[in-house]
Amino acid sequence: MVEIDKYDPEAVAKRLEEYFNLHVKYDMKPTVAGMAMALGMNRRTLIGIVNDYAIGGNGYKTSLPRSVTLIIKKAYFILENLWENYTTSGKLNPVTAIFLAKNNFHYQDKVEHVVAPEVDQDTIDVEAIKQRYIEDK
Repeated sequence: MVEIDKYDPEAVAKRLEEYFNLHVKYDMKPTVAGMAMALGMNRRTLIGIVNDYAIGGNGYKTSLPRSVTLIIKKAYFILENLWENYTTSGKLNPVTAIFLAKNNFHYQDKVEHVVAPEVDQDTIDVEAIKQRYIEDK
């Protein structure tokens, strides 16, 4: 694909439409990296734009116009929706689906541990505790 003017919302929208139509035509699954390549950027830059991360080496967000970033974000969310549909309909290997979820869409395995005392606060005898510490000295 020839380079496009990424500052032109119409050019970006047209390129994304071409990208998705190409995948429909050849019965292929679109990817985040493929979408980034179609836009003339790498995957990390695309993810940076979608998540409003600082990109470009100067610590600034993308200099693309807001209208362009909204088009890109919408296409990215279409990819995420396609991933969910492919996963829930069995069109993706589960291991592949998990890999894509974690690496492209920020899903994560998360275990939370809640630590809570099993002591009833109302039955604590403060004076008995003080006496125990005094005796230990």
